[in-house]
Amino acid sequence: GVRPAKERYRMSGGRSMGHVVFRRVLLACGALLALVALIVALVVVPAVESDVSPNARPEKAVLAFWVNVGLNLILAIACVGAALTAKRQGSVSVAILVVVAIVGLLLGLALVDAAFAFRSHELIRQGTPALLFICAAVDLIAGVVLILAVARRPRID
Repeated sequence: GVRPAKERYRMSGGRSMGHVVFRRVLLACGALLALVALIVALVVVPAVESDVSPNARPEKAVLAFWVNVGLNLILAIACVGAALTAKRQGSVSVAILVVVAIVGLLLGLALVDAAFAFRSHELIRQGTPALLFICAAVDLIAGVVLILAVARRPRID
């Protein structure tokens, strides 16, 4: 027969999280990734476009930031899609979530690199490097949380 959820959880040694918590974690990660995309698109890109520092190449930097925005949005959509799929089917592709987590970590590292690069520009007065460090931290946190969620995802009996 089918065991109650509490009994299944006890039998797993408490190592897996419930389906509801798992879906909420996926939705939260999707929201964090979308937030990073929004901040970069609405605050960072306009600041970088107006960069007048010597040796600044805003056109190249802006293109790189738009790629970061697009990838963050794709990852956010993948997280939300995985949460909705998990709700209907009870399972979600582990491989997709691992790829999303790894790409999220790489996007965070790219933002860290950009933040260090912009510390020597005029943008420091506008707070752009600090904002990039915050966005990088959010991307990195989302990636780590996704990896932990996949490791503790609910198992299908």
